[in-house]
Amino acid sequence: MMSPEGLTPTTRPPGHGSLRIVFKVARATTIVAGFSTAERGAASSSGSSGRVSSLSPRLLASPLGQFQAACIMLTKSVIALLYMLAINTEQKERTMTGTNGKALAIAQAYFEAMANKDAGNIVSISAEDVACISPVGELQGVQAFRGFQEGFAKMIKKLTLLAAFGDDEHAVIVYDAETYPVPNAIVAEHIIVKHGKIASTTVIYDGTPFAEYMKTVQPH
Repeated sequence: MMSPEGLTPTTRPPGHGSLRIVFKVARATTIVAGFSTAERGAASSSGSSGRVSSLSPRLLASPLGQFQAACIMLTKSVIALLYMLAINTEQKERTMTGTNGKALAIAQAYFEAMANKDAGNIVSISAEDVACISPVGELQGVQAFRGFQEGFAKMIKKLTLLAAFGDDEHAVIVYDAETYPVPNAIVAEHIIVKHGKIASTTVIYDGTPFAEYMKTVQPH
């Protein structure tokens, strides 16, 4: 992470690639400002690192020195702006990828219940008027949702979670469903949580092979 007060990098949390541009701009400062070797040596000996005050009065009096000083001030302003943008980006990333969101936690519990073919647990975290929209159609109510989950459980061999994102109200889970009719079906669900319960889920997948399978298991 870059301190906006100067051009010297400070300790940066590992794994935050969004801040790399700040370091690139800081590294380019010396090039843009056009410091001579002597001026950079004077700046180091005075304990300053790329500040306007490190330029000698003689150099500041020249057009080149004034240009260098302006470049330094401009670059520091850019670094400060990038610093604020990077912090904002990191905060958004933590919001989307953190595990403290209520909807995200419920979505993860919902996935685990599906993977374990536990329709009862799914019902326990669902609202009485839960809505489920899928290629099969739109279902309303917790009992209809139970029937949908029980039908899906009969097809499941294994579920593998690929991604989970969310906050306090919305969550998205993406998983690979290894099923009897389809060896590998990628499924995405947008889950809305209200008052600590699943209020609705929109399920996205290719429903054609599943519909064909259901015909073979329904009683004639």
